[in-house]
Amino acid sequence: MNDSFSEELKKELVKQAVKSLEDPFKMLTVKDVAKDLYMGENKTNEIFNRADFPSVNIGKTRKIQKIAYILWKMEKRIDAI
Repeated sequence: MNDSFSEELKKELVKQAVKSLEDPFKMLTVKDVAKDLYMGENKTNEIFNRADFPSVNIGKTRKIQKIAYILWKMEKRIDAI
């Protein structure tokens, strides 16, 4: 895929995703992400440990902002194309 076309496609997809979110700064937990990905919590914890996954630790709880999660997920889907 052409890099400039790919970047334009990414920008457009990001704009659409952000517009569709009710609360883009809501914090999601491991359980929330596991439910969205239809995965178990153990496998989801592995994702939260990845260097490319933009999560934060708040005490003993791992969380990620909804917008960061959506952008990460979209990036992974685009890379798969």
